[in-house]
Amino acid sequence: MKQKQRRLNPAQQKWLQEVDCYLMANIENHNVVIADIAYALCMSERNFYRRLEKLAGLTPNQYIQQFRLKCAMDLLKDGEVDSVKELAARVGFYHPDYFSRLFEGHYGCRPVEWMHSQEDAL
Repeated sequence: MKQKQRRLNPAQQKWLQEVDCYLMANIENHNVVIADIAYALCMSERNFYRRLEKLAGLTPNQYIQQFRLKCAMDLLKDGEVDSVKELAARVGFYHPDYFSRLFEGHYGCRPVEWMHSQEDAL
């Protein structure tokens, strides 16, 4: 995920990879909360929040959101989804409209527009 400009040592990179692994294992679960991730990593919510913000430069909610949006783009690039509703569900968003707005804010176009542009390119 997006990290601060400073370089991370191997232990810090490994910790962020553990966060990513947890998120990937629970990607379709829209009910994942910070407490779940912190518990899985054997730390308090507050320490998890501090450490993630220090290493990634993002709050946990921002980090999770960006992780989900990146996964959505990966699914789109691989052509693994047929609709925005399916895409949103596969990356843990309960409301496709909300997901589309976030996707547009992050990538500059709505997922349906991206899907159509790929169809036109074929």
